[in-house]
Amino acid sequence: MKTQDIEKREHELTCINRERITISGVTDVDSFNESEIIASTDWGELSIKGENLHIENLSLETSELSIKGRIIAFIYSEEKLLKKGVFGRIFNA
Repeated sequence: MKTQDIEKREHELTCINRERITISGVTDVDSFNESEIIASTDWGELSIKGENLHIENLSLETSELSIKGRIIAFIYSEEKLLKKGVFGRIFNA
């Protein structure tokens, strides 16, 4: 079976007042700190940028992620952002 033939999980993002986010369809959280959280979904990697970001809930069983903080941006990427850095190239070579 080709990668493109694999059925993707439904993915939904809800943002309330730029202070709370609920995301469904999350397969993993690659990294997190108070200014950026990087989560993987079947639809690409999602980077949430902001201030004082905190993961309130993460359940990989239900594929849900809840975040609290001041939201500045959502950025989707097809490739893993972490692998593009120097260390990512060294350790993933």
